[in-house]
Parts: sequence; C-alpha cells; structure tokens
Amino acid sequence: PPPPPRRPQVAIKKVPNAFADEIDAKRILREIKLLRVLKHENVVSITDMVRPGPEITRVDDYNDVYIVSELMETDLHRIIYSKQDLTSDHRQ
Repeated sequence: PPPPPRRPQVAIKKVPNAFADEIDAKRILREIKLLRVLKHENVVSITDMVRPGPEITRVDDYNDVYIVSELMETDLHRIIYSKQDLTSDHRQ
C-alpha cells in the first residue's frame, strides 16, 4: 500500500492567561479576527484553534488560547536581528 499522505507542519502559538487582562484579551481577539479573514501571501493565516478539552467544564477555567497557523521557516525577530543584509524579499 502507498504511504499515508504527509500532514502539513504547523506552528502552535500559546497565549497564556489570555483573559487575565481586559486590554490584552481584546488585542488577542483582534489578532484572531484579523488573521482569520486576511488572505495574503505575506501574512500568516490561522488554520485552526485548539478548543478546550473535556476537562474544562467552566468558562472561568479556560485560560490559555492556542492558535494554529502555517509553519514558516523563521520569524520576523530573527530576520530583523540577523547579521544578514535584508533583501527585497525580506522587506516584502
């Protein structure tokens, strides 16, 4: 039999204590809403979100948010602070 298809690699961003501060919670919600609708080759999109498990029975127990997105080779921080000169592809 042929090998099973490869699953795409993803990145999982954990936002701990997402609801501890109202301003931070609003920022996280804004980020999620924007990234779900923005479809552009230069913007990482959200592919999924991990829902609370069955052990979470009360809303007050749901503290951490997990955002699943496509996996990139590197991140913006590493590119900006690397010793390599920025190319036009980096700037894009």
